[in-house]
Parts: sequence; C-alpha cells; structure tokens
Amino acid sequence: MRSVKMVMCVLFVSLSLSLPVWAELIGVPDPTMSAAWMAYQGPEPLTLMITPDGTGGYFSDARTPDGTIADATITLLLMDYFNTPIGYFPREDIWIQSGDGGITFCGIYDLWPDTDTGPDGRTSWFQRPKGGRHSEEPMVVYVNGTPLAGPPLELYFNSPDITGNGSVDLTDVTWFTMDYFSGYHFRSDLHRDGVLNVSDVVLLAQWMGRRCE
Repeated sequence: MRSVKMVMCVLFVSLSLSLPVWAELIGVPDPTMSAAWMAYQGPEPLTLMITPDGTGGYFSDARTPDGTIADATITLLLMDYFNTPIGYFPREDIWIQSGDGGITFCGIYDLWPDTDTGPDGRTSWFQRPKGGRHSEEPMVVYVNGTPLAGPPLELYFNSPDITGNGSVDLTDVTWFTMDYFSGYHFRSDLHRDGVLNVSDVVLLAQWMGRRCE
C-alpha cells in the first residue's frame, strides 16, 4: 500500500510541475503546425510588381515567367502547439521576408498581412504592398521572429524603383537603360514576360515620380 501511495504522490507532483508548462504553450504559435500557401499551386515561380506609392499589383496580379497572370495571394493558418487555431493574433507579429532580403518596403506594415488572424486562425496577404528593388528568392512567413517550418513561397518581386531609394526617378532610368541594352535583367522586366521591350518602358514611364509616402 505504501508503494502505491508513493507512486501516486510522484505522479501528482509530476503533473503539478508539468501543467504550467502545458498552459504556457496554449495559444503560442507553433512554426511546425502552422502553414502558409499561395492561391496559385502551379509549378512555376510567380513575380509581383510593387511600386513605392502602392499602385502596383495586388497579390492576385502576379505573373508566371511567360507573363500569364496568376493569383499569389498568401494565406496563413496559425496553429498553437495543441494543433488549435489561434484567433485574433496581432498582424504586427507576422510578416513576410524574401530569402535574399532584396525587397525594400516603404514601411514595416507592408510586410504584415492585411488583418489580424480571424477566429479560424487565418489571415492573408492580398492588398498592394509599397516598396522597391527586386528579389528572385522565395518568400518566407515569420511569426514572432521565427520562420515557419514548411516550404518557402515561390514568389518573387520587382519594381520600377530599381534602386530601392523610395522613389522612381532618373537613377532608375539609368539602371533600366543599362539592362535594356545589355540584353536582359529580371529587375527591369516590369511586365514580367521574360523579355525587355516597349511594354517595360511604358510601365517605367507610368510610375516615374512616384514615391513612398
């Protein structure tokens, strides 16, 4: 009987010590349980053109390498360590980042999703971000500074603000001209169809003078 009581006592103490640890994990994002994905599920990477003033593309206006429009809207399902959706999680603690750090967003809010997570633990990136420069590396979703464990998102960016100084100006024209006459460079393929031609010139001219607020 004494041994049974001893075992019960040990179990009680163990549970008492463990419960606070469990409780601390409730509602805490789990980077392995949480997942992010794009609406487009095809095999090719997508490219989204962004501008300093936020009049570039919505995430649904991305393009495949041959110029076909495809929906790059990103959805995040945020789960805790008990595989339970985390509702109303602040968007300020969630952001996207390119693997090469090539994008210069106008403000940190441009990295955030459009809203806090809903009651189902979901949020998304759909609205037009503001920024410049370019990236040919996949995007990664971070929550509380930790990247999700799943595969990165095959989404690239380019911008008429080629230099990333916050405005589309003559310095961007200089870089664009060099790319145009040297054959090809992704950063200047604003129309994103695999070639540099008049359509890219038109887009550069369209956003001349635009700047971050």
